Amino acid sequence: MENDTANIQTSVAVDEQHLEVLLQGLWARVRRAGEFIRELRLQKTELSERVEALERDLSRLKAELATRDDLIKTLTEQQEAGGQGKTFTNGERDAIAARVKELLGKLEGYL
Repeated sequence: MENDTANIQTSVAVDEQHLEVLLQGLWARVRRAGEFIRELRLQKTELSERVEALERDLSRLKAELATRDDLIKTLTEQQEAGGQGKTFTNGERDAIAARVKELLGKLEGYL
């Protein structure tokens, strides 16, 4: 009977040690998961701020492009209506075309 009691006590002590080791491992994994979650939240915040900045830039560039498109359309209509408006030299026309292409490239880059 003493042998059985000693075996049970030894078994309980081994089980307690095993359980403690398992809990320590679980706690370490929980801490690592918490750190990983914190890092992901920080990255999400940074990325959200970056997206907002890019969207503001995109809106600004779209508005600028629309304004310039309207100007080009107006000037073209004036020129076609009898040349009463100022005509562009080849250099000016090329500069406007290059700027429009540049703005379109920026818009495509943001999309």
